[in-house]
Amino acid sequence: MNREKKSEFIRKSILNAAGVLFTQNGFEKTKVDDIAKKADLSKATFYAYFKSKDELLDTMLLLQLKEVNSDVKKLIDEHIGKRNCFIAICKMFVEVSRKNPVCYRRMLDYFGISYDSSTPKLYQSILEEARTLNNTLYDAMKKYGLTKLFDENSPDKAVFYLWTSVTGIISIAQRKGALINALYGISGDEFLNFAFTQLYKSATNEE
Repeated sequence: MNREKKSEFIRKSILNAAGVLFTQNGFEKTKVDDIAKKADLSKATFYAYFKSKDELLDTMLLLQLKEVNSDVKKLIDEHIGKRNCFIAICKMFVEVSRKNPVCYRRMLDYFGISYDSSTPKLYQSILEEARTLNNTLYDAMKKYGLTKLFDENSPDKAVFYLWTSVTGIISIAQRKGALINALYGISGDEFLNFAFTQLYKSATNEE
């Protein structure tokens, strides 16, 4: 294995180890020592690749955003119909929240933050990727006529409404799943389907 491939292998090993531990134990409870041990590396090697645990998480977030951007564009290009596309995009964020909850929460922290030339490069990359995602979502909303409640001249406002609505629904399903089942006799996934469908209807004239 040449030096470049070895370096990439080590970097991926750290990212993968951190992903497992963050999901199992949470970000705060996971120590750099734990990540290095999980990756079968020394603590010094960890710091040769990442300055801190926060930088590692932000790197994971950047990769997650790129994956989400790619997946959203694929869904839009599949021409599966506007309702199906809308609900599939919403469910994509549900899957991110389940498979990578720490990154998902970090994504929410970055939403709406501005930046300039003095912002560190990694943070700029994250915010630029988030901006690309916002634009992709807004273009999809315009394409499929999901602008009933939105100002078409304000992409940020439109996507902010969509984003806060979707994340709010996901949060309720995750935190109050047992209550929803007790009150209405439906599962968390059934609640999500219902709520996303109602959100879709609120943005269109479709019944």
